[in-house]
Amino acid sequence: RARRIANTSSLLVASPSYLERAGRPTGFADLAAHEGLCDTNQRNPRWTFSVEGVVTRVQPRVRLAMNHPQAVREAAIAGLGIAHLPHFAVAEALVAGTLGELLPEVARQPIPVHAVSPAHRERAPRIERFVEYLAAHFRVPTPPA
Repeated sequence: RARRIANTSSLLVASPSYLERAGRPTGFADLAAHEGLCDTNQRNPRWTFSVEGVVTRVQPRVRLAMNHPQAVREAAIAGLGIAHLPHFAVAEALVAGTLGELLPEVARQPIPVHAVSPAHRERAPRIERFVEYLAAHFRVPTPPA
């Protein structure tokens, strides 16, 4: 069973040191020439964007692929390339200035956040309360820019 409790968005980010060395992309076409840091939890290393109903897929030059968003974030902070990660994974780094958002006017992708439990089990009351807490805590439709 899954209950949608919030939305977040996925952002393109890179460190100031990487952008100084490799340049700042000005559009999707520029991304293919950059080093990509990919989260292998995604089924393929392509980044998909939808702008006004037009879907664009970008195949980054994968420099590094890991299965944990925080590890990908740390690689981006270290200046190894551009990452496409959920807002919650990069929010603190954006505030601290160790990462900057790229193409914010077009690159944000909505991501639903769900609380998931096995369908064959009854949810314990404490789990139900926890899911209610999460739903109330994350009731923001999309994180601010």
